[in-house]
Amino acid sequence: CLRRVVANDSTYNAQLFTQRAEEIIRAHNTSRPLMMYLAYSGPHAPTQAPTRFTSRFQNITNTSRRTYLAMVEAIDEGVANITKLLQSRGMWEDTVFVFMSDNGAPLGPGSNWPL
Repeated sequence: CLRRVVANDSTYNAQLFTQRAEEIIRAHNTSRPLMMYLAYSGPHAPTQAPTRFTSRFQNITNTSRRTYLAMVEAIDEGVANITKLLQSRGMWEDTVFVFMSDNGAPLGPGSNWPL
């Protein structure tokens, strides 16, 4: 299953990671266990996201905050797509899904309130 995720066509990395995870899930023999570790690299610097994600937050006037939200949205979309695929392949009921972040929000565009 190991293969470098590479694209030189300006594809956003969250989308690349999701696409590769989907390829692995689609090709997997569902009668056998699957262990997958998917480590999205966002939201981290550099803060950038495709327009299709930033455009969802046009009501946010702070551009740093808008970009940060778009980065999180890209990951949310990927997790949702992977979850739906696991469900459609009949793998969800036997899945342990752990979602975690490595740290809190950065000062400035993020917020850890009410923590």
